[in-house]
Amino acid sequence: MNLHNTRFRALVGAALLALCMMAVGAAGAQAAKVKITGGTTTITPSAATTQFLTTNGIGVAPLAPATLSNGVVTLPIAGGRIDPATLRGFVVHRGGLRFTKGNRSLALRHFVVTSTRRGAFLDAATPIRHCRRASHARRGRGRARVCAFRWDGVRVARLSNVVRNSDNSVTADLLLSKRVARFINKVAGAQVVSAGANLGTAKITATTA
Repeated sequence: MNLHNTRFRALVGAALLALCMMAVGAAGAQAAKVKITGGTTTITPSAATTQFLTTNGIGVAPLAPATLSNGVVTLPIAGGRIDPATLRGFVVHRGGLRFTKGNRSLALRHFVVTSTRRGAFLDAATPIRHCRRASHARRGRGRARVCAFRWDGVRVARLSNVVRNSDNSVTADLLLSKRVARFINKVAGAQVVSAGANLGTAKITATTA
């Protein structure tokens, strides 16, 4: 079984389910969404973000097929669905980013942009090590420690100032989420960032069927 494809399908399924649950409310017929077949999302960090990474010695590297050039991250779009009139829908990406400081690192993959009546958000998934104690089958071996990795969803940012451009691309500011801000401050051992900080801008250029 291809675990990467399984995780990808599970993530798309979760995004679809979330959209269906939050779509209740407005009048009658369902919105006419179009299928997204490809494209790219580029993320350009703000000057404050670049300074923060440099000052704290945090390195950023792309996880293929994502790329990084002159500080700008390009994430290939794998698929999704969107309502052209309201821009509500979801966009799923391939690749990811790895943040490294010393011998510690954090990988984020499966970036998803989701837009609903409640707002637009950038989510990702990170592998979390989960361990448990299990009795060994043979007598006298005691209890063994069994570890495995699972994927945990992370809300990275909220999209603000969303603008549709003349070329049908969409740009937006990325505002740091509370969860990621708490994580960064915990690792730093001090209050170094706040939720809502401007991480930079995202430009979504999608092709549709």
